[in-house]
Amino acid sequence: MRLRLTLAVDLNGRLKQKKSKLRVHTMSSTTNISRRAEENLATENLLWTGIRKFMSNPFHAETNKNGIINLGTAENKIMAEVMLDKLNSLSQPFTLDTLQYGNMYGSHPLRAAIAALITKGFHTVEPVEAEHVFVVNGAGSAVNNLTMVLCDEGEAVMIPAPFYGGFNPDAKNAARATIVPVPSSSEDPDSLPPVSAFRTALAKARSENITVRAIILCSPNNPTGRTVPRALLRSYIEFANEEGLHVVSDEVYGLSVYRDGSAEGLEPFESVLAIRDLPDPERTHVVWSFSKDFGMSGMRSAAIITRSTRVFNALKPLAPFTAIPRVIEEALTSMLTDEHFVTSYKAENSKRLSACYDYVTSLLQSNGIPFKPANAAFFVWIDLRRWTDAIVPASTDSVQPTGRAKELALFERLIDAGLYLAPGAAFESPESGWFRVVFAADRNVVGLAIERLVKVLKDVENAGL
Repeated sequence: MRLRLTLAVDLNGRLKQKKSKLRVHTMSSTTNISRRAEENLATENLLWTGIRKFMSNPFHAETNKNGIINLGTAENKIMAEVMLDKLNSLSQPFTLDTLQYGNMYGSHPLRAAIAALITKGFHTVEPVEAEHVFVVNGAGSAVNNLTMVLCDEGEAVMIPAPFYGGFNPDAKNAARATIVPVPSSSEDPDSLPPVSAFRTALAKARSENITVRAIILCSPNNPTGRTVPRALLRSYIEFANEEGLHVVSDEVYGLSVYRDGSAEGLEPFESVLAIRDLPDPERTHVVWSFSKDFGMSGMRSAAIITRSTRVFNALKPLAPFTAIPRVIEEALTSMLTDEHFVTSYKAENSKRLSACYDYVTSLLQSNGIPFKPANAAFFVWIDLRRWTDAIVPASTDSVQPTGRAKELALFERLIDAGLYLAPGAAFESPESGWFRVVFAADRNVVGLAIERLVKVLKDVENAGL
């Protein structure tokens, strides 16, 4: 039968699947697939839901002005011409090496170049060496591979919420790990939790016979676009050391800090590799990617940085599944070894991100939309609780709709109006009503997107639906 799956929201904020006609062939429902595959198919990721909706009707300034504008996917588009000019200028000839198998976890020149970049850019206490760098095809693969190495099936990782929604499939789909979200306090639900919340969550997990093996951090934080305060970061690290847990620090936005932010209480970015007297270097691992800091998400290239020889060696059997092409290795190595380009790129990127942030926040302020001040990455965390509280999801169910159901109803309403913003539910936000707005895009497109947002919010205010 020819079917596709679309999504609707029930009053508890869950996604329900509906069947509709589509001109594609699908496998028979009797086809045997693994239980793991069945579970993956049954688990919907809101970030991918948004992307699919956008790709079904993408906005184009000339050919599809009524299409969906995507400010939900975390991509930096404002440096594209600079990067393309650089890549197109590389006189990198294809050689016999390009056509043959190489080191499945990255050539030595590429790993050395990444090591030098991280050492300098992250102000590491000890120099990162090539033997600490394990190259993979994207940060998602890095988290997956580390989870496979650190956890047995059913064991858990703890993550402070709100956190990047991709961690769910990264840790679950193949490694079959359990995620234990650590919510923030009720007094400050949109900020990262204190270390006491980790102690509570760990005790609860152990009471349920769940073995926790690691903490995953996202620093700078996704979705808030804020650097993690130094004292809070160190408290997480010390807690992990006390409990014998590994720390996986996702620092893919570490070179995309664009403003001071001290007036709003924000602090400079500090990598875990820059912490002096790091309690347990052997159990502290960093994930970094070209996707964010260099705007190269399509190149699918990232790195795990670890000083643990045991962990590094345990990653090697997974390397054939996550290796990057030799031709991309060669291009990235040539780019990174041009120190003048890297320095100028980072400076220009910071300048442009700052201008984009100032522009989008000025639009939000002028339209009375609250947001959390940010200083890193390329998105801002906006507070739409006033409008989600007012919205009434369409349903025949008599049950009182939850805050999450209202948030997802607004998410769908925005899609219908031609705008994809990632909802808080995609990030395990402890409180519903928050959305992530990506601002590293063409200024005219961002301006039009905010116009569409404001129109929807006004309609909600006027009609409550």
